Amino acid sequence: MSDTSPSAGPVSKRKRTALACNVCRSRKSRCNGARPQCSMCSAAGFECIYETSDSATNIIVQKEYVVGLSDRVQALEAAIAKHNKAIQDHETRLQSVEPRGQRTRTFDDDHPGPAELGQTPVSIASADNQEAPSEERVTDGMVISFVSEADTGHFGPSSNIALLGHISQAVSSLANSHDIPSSGVMENWARIDSGIINTTRRASPENSTADNGLRIHHGNPSPYVLPSEAVTRELMRQYFSNTGLLYPYIHEPTFVKEYDDLVANGFKKARRPWLALLHMILAMSSSTLVVDTKEERQQRNAESLLFYKRAARLCDSQETRGTSLETVQYLLLACHYLQGTQSSVQTWSTHGLAVKAALSLGLHSINASKDFSRHNQELRKRAWYGCVVLDRMLSLTFGRPAIIPRHFIRLPLPEDFAGLDTNNGPTSALLLSAQFFGGTMATVMLTQTSSTLMNVLHEVIADLYGDNLGCDPPLEEGEMLTRVFRLDRALGQWELDLPPGLSLLQPGDLTQLDPSDTVHLRFRTILTLRKLNLETLIHRPALVQTVDTLRRSPGSNIGAPKSLQSMRQSSINSCVTAAESIISIIHQTTTGDGPRKRLLGAWWFSLYYVFNASLILFTNLLMAMQGGQVDRSAALQRCDEYLLMAVEALRNLDAGNMVIKICNHRLSQLRQLLLSWSKSTPFHPAPLLANARLYCRR
Repeated sequence: MSDTSPSAGPVSKRKRTALACNVCRSRKSRCNGARPQCSMCSAAGFECIYETSDSATNIIVQKEYVVGLSDRVQALEAAIAKHNKAIQDHETRLQSVEPRGQRTRTFDDDHPGPAELGQTPVSIASADNQEAPSEERVTDGMVISFVSEADTGHFGPSSNIALLGHISQAVSSLANSHDIPSSGVMENWARIDSGIINTTRRASPENSTADNGLRIHHGNPSPYVLPSEAVTRELMRQYFSNTGLLYPYIHEPTFVKEYDDLVANGFKKARRPWLALLHMILAMSSSTLVVDTKEERQQRNAESLLFYKRAARLCDSQETRGTSLETVQYLLLACHYLQGTQSSVQTWSTHGLAVKAALSLGLHSINASKDFSRHNQELRKRAWYGCVVLDRMLSLTFGRPAIIPRHFIRLPLPEDFAGLDTNNGPTSALLLSAQFFGGTMATVMLTQTSSTLMNVLHEVIADLYGDNLGCDPPLEEGEMLTRVFRLDRALGQWELDLPPGLSLLQPGDLTQLDPSDTVHLRFRTILTLRKLNLETLIHRPALVQTVDTLRRSPGSNIGAPKSLQSMRQSSINSCVTAAESIISIIHQTTTGDGPRKRLLGAWWFSLYYVFNASLILFTNLLMAMQGGQVDRSAALQRCDEYLLMAVEALRNLDAGNMVIKICNHRLSQLRQLLLSWSKSTPFHPAPLLANARLYCRR
């Protein structure tokens, strides 16, 4: 008989483990199939690995494992749905563009663009679509972040600030020693004697409204928006017929073709560096466009600022992630644009970024470019010389040492593209096109002559201004004059070497020449102004040193040898003549009509030339009065005539421009000082200086 009770149920079988781990299988042990370690492996400290045999055909999968997989799939689906919703919301914001003339909504909440521009959303190629982290910060109108409200900058010997320091000291000395009234005009200039300028500015608010009612947003505008196609093409055309002629380091046909491809592709997959460069081109075009009314200038300023800020957002992190030729081109254009603003600190630092980017790409090196096509080699060369020319100009205007040493400039000068190998580049017809790089051989010649002129400028700053280091004592007068005339001969040789089509102008030539050939006449005008400005820089030390000597000890120059007096006088005459020619040429140009008004380059260069020339003439008047000018009324009248021409020229240079308005106010202050002097009681001057006849010639 069986020992078991008939009422007892069947004995339950143990559960079969679907898959035993490798250790349990090899030991023929029972495996409970626990994950990630079974109980035996956990107790013995073995590595528990579950490995399916190739011969296994009937694997039983536990329900818990299937449930775990299902949970993971649901989590992934939820994440993807959330991601898709974010993309859909982003595209909806980009496409919510209102009709022309109404408030335009873009990517960054509610930033309005200029009404007449229209808006076109643009998407970035996925490889470039990495936004820099945004941060809340207070910026001024030029996108400068302020750690504190005070900016401090040094302006060295070659700058206008340094010249203003000499003027301020001379006026104070003249007023004290001869009881000549200063009318309080120079009191606000007394702080500049050291060359260190502290400027306290109120940070711009988030939004402001221009005089014409245009609402300007000072936040971060979306960079993924372009004007309408018609407006964009017109601004590009204006750029390549203006700034692109003077600084031809962007290939117009290639750039326009990429824009055509972007349009054909529905404004999708734009490359980030290229889009930043496009925004910068639009900003330069709007900023340099000649306008006739204050309202137009305000509108253009708002547009150019908007384009600049869009470009800046695209390149916020581009420099740290890597660089390209387009990045260098963008930084160069940003420097040119910032020269037309009051953001001098950002101009200098942006130029430093451009030079570093160029060096990192090897634009300065022949070996680094040898594997590129001839076309691309020329593009790289032009970008490098763009850095060099900008470096020399900023060294002059800021009075700071040049960043690029002379011995770093080893590349041959830029050349024309005719006959270059076009493999891997544009077609021969494109390279030989009349539109390529500004259209004519004159553009190449202008680039070459400007580059060689910058070599002379670099020598002038090194020999006469101590490389703008501010460490050397003043030169002895004989040594200084020797260097002055050596550099003057170098400048004269540069003029002799000019090609016939770019010969320099005289002040009276503009009224006689046919302005219909705008390109060549414009190149000649710009080269003439650059040469005359450099001529004032060469001869300025003789003028400044004489003024300082007379201020410290009137009459001290009387005992100097006649040969030295003659050299000094000749140098001062050359300086004053060049300054008068600058004012005369720019006055004739800005007060003319028709094509003549468009013969100048960017307005900020003309502003610098006129302001510098006016300071030269005023300094010469101070020297004449300190040295014993006999006919003081004639000297005052002649200086006032040219200052009046300068004020009128600047008033017509760019309507409604705030930077020009500030400089014009300074010149008007000088004229007020002249008027107060003309009404003062005559004084008994020191012995007559050889310069007495300078202002008497009529």
